Amino acid sequence: MPRMTGGGALVEMLRRHRVDTVFALPGVQNDALFVAFYDAGEALRVIHTRHEQGAAYMAFGYARASGKVGTYAVVPGPGLLNTTAALATAYATNAPVLCISGQVASDLIGRGFGLLHEIPDQLGILQRLTKWAARIDHPTQTGKLVNEAFRQLYDGRPRPVGLEIPPEVLALAEMLEAPVVSFTSGKGIVSDRHYLAQSALAGHELWRETDVVLAVGTRLHQPQARWGVDRDLKLIRIDIDPVEITRITRPAFGIVADAKTALAALYRALEPRSIKRASRKDELEALKARTLSSLADRLGPQCEYLKAIRAELPDEGIYVEDLTQVGYVGRMAFPVYQPRTYIHSGYQGTLGFGFASALGAKVGRPDRPVVSVSGDGGFMYNVQELSTAVKHGIDIVAIVFADGAFGNVRRMQKEDYGNKLIGVDLLNPQFPKMAESFGAAGVRTTTPEGLGRELAAALKRRGTTLIEVAVGEMPDPWKVMLPPRVRGGR
Repeated sequence: MPRMTGGGALVEMLRRHRVDTVFALPGVQNDALFVAFYDAGEALRVIHTRHEQGAAYMAFGYARASGKVGTYAVVPGPGLLNTTAALATAYATNAPVLCISGQVASDLIGRGFGLLHEIPDQLGILQRLTKWAARIDHPTQTGKLVNEAFRQLYDGRPRPVGLEIPPEVLALAEMLEAPVVSFTSGKGIVSDRHYLAQSALAGHELWRETDVVLAVGTRLHQPQARWGVDRDLKLIRIDIDPVEITRITRPAFGIVADAKTALAALYRALEPRSIKRASRKDELEALKARTLSSLADRLGPQCEYLKAIRAELPDEGIYVEDLTQVGYVGRMAFPVYQPRTYIHSGYQGTLGFGFASALGAKVGRPDRPVVSVSGDGGFMYNVQELSTAVKHGIDIVAIVFADGAFGNVRRMQKEDYGNKLIGVDLLNPQFPKMAESFGAAGVRTTTPEGLGRELAAALKRRGTTLIEVAVGEMPDPWKVMLPPRVRGGR
């Protein structure tokens, strides 16, 4: 019997940990690994992308949509470096992503000979971008190190905890008649159809007068750092990461625990007390209506496009928000009805991540429709993955809002820097024709009504669809979305 190679041992361990999909690009240092991929046959699906960044973002999207480990494999040096933005995004959003990178020959690492793809201290780079990283120096180490990698992925803070616990959150909220304010990672924890589910804009209004806040599995950065805290506000933090609990301020109570376990225990402790509180339905429905009306009045164009998307995307459909004028407003104005159906880049704000991440989300949840929302600037970061979508039959709808500029920066240069415009205007292709050249469907529209019609048609057809939405300058969202401090001193 032939001796198992390092690549073969790695694939065997991936299969033992139930990895069935790898996003990858081949190269000389990964030859043995790709032979092992081939030998695995139908047990392992290999989706080869057109760029390493695309592979990593697809693994990220796969992890966020499915809750399973998203895995990608690339060559060392520039191949790995091309994936670092996606790694940082996964770190920011607690997504379980496994990076597999090749390396130069073991006995030549760190020698500085100028070998193909050699960079100084590649392992050190990985260690600073991830929760844990190690090097497999010999095939005999593969089992132990892969097991440890998966232990690290699932131990402690592996992913947004809130997305795993909707029943416990809602049961507790209903008992207490307490509104549930979700930020981007938590959207869909409680369906936005429920009166207790409130946007961050409504949360800002509630924050002014509230006396107790139970914060579960959240960094709570914006409320603490922007909205303000004072002695009259009692914070109770539940988080699996002890560092996170006291990162900004020290709460009245800090509980280090898995959110699901802690909330279940809290519910069991409160249930015998038969807490009966007057319904806040009328009050909170009025608050929700008031904040949505305010958004529509001040950010009407973005809200109308979001309304058109929500009207056609089923409740279980997955919405991937890239950094664009419509996407920004969606954080407040796009209703979400189920967990894991709203994907974003967290505090990294990774421009261009959306389209490739949406492809990964579709691979992770092939049973659900997936829509990505990008601007023309961000979409072109990973436009080459249209090839991957068509090649591998990954059917999503990519909506591209095209204003011919890096619109957010252009507006700042115009309004804040005396209209000194530089490096912000773009020359775009004809997006529908470009999509068609890859074998995808491509259409163009100019109105929310047109977007609704085209999205409805795209969700019914097989294959990837690109919808270009030609738009002009939109209202500044940040004056609405970054409300002022309402408690405590500066």
